[in-house]
Amino acid sequence: ALVLLSSAYEVLSSSIWIVAWLVLGRLFGASFHLPPLLPTIVLMSLVMAAFASAGVLSAGMIIYFKRGDPITWAISSGSALLGGVFFPPDALPAPLDRISDILPITHAVAGFRELVVNQAGWSGIGLSIQYLAIFTLIVLPAGLFLFHLALRRARLEGTLIQY
Repeated sequence: ALVLLSSAYEVLSSSIWIVAWLVLGRLFGASFHLPPLLPTIVLMSLVMAAFASAGVLSAGMIIYFKRGDPITWAISSGSALLGGVFFPPDALPAPLDRISDILPITHAVAGFRELVVNQAGWSGIGLSIQYLAIFTLIVLPAGLFLFHLALRRARLEGTLIQY
């Protein structure tokens, strides 16, 4: 219940921030449209699944190595810069552009930009949906496997109480 409620809080908090930024953008003259509901729900669900998958992988690494993990650090520190939040990834040098293609935030931002700014439908977000689904299908099982191994190791060592 604690994990579920803390996750629900994060989703609610993020949703409020998104609405606040959209209102602020509108006040400063930004032009955008309300996206179609079904594609938005599908894209949002896949974005949450992709980031939850990375979170499970991260949690497994923390329990296994008993330290902060490099996955969370790498994704969180580079995501906004490389993911297209501030400027398009195409403006990055070639090696960084390729790294940005791996990050799920790049495809989330591109998908939502297509929905909100370009009024695209399914065809505009198809590649974003496809990437996020593949990312989740690869990272979630890997994360669950590592998490299972980490829990088993922590139980055997008697260190599970630390978490």
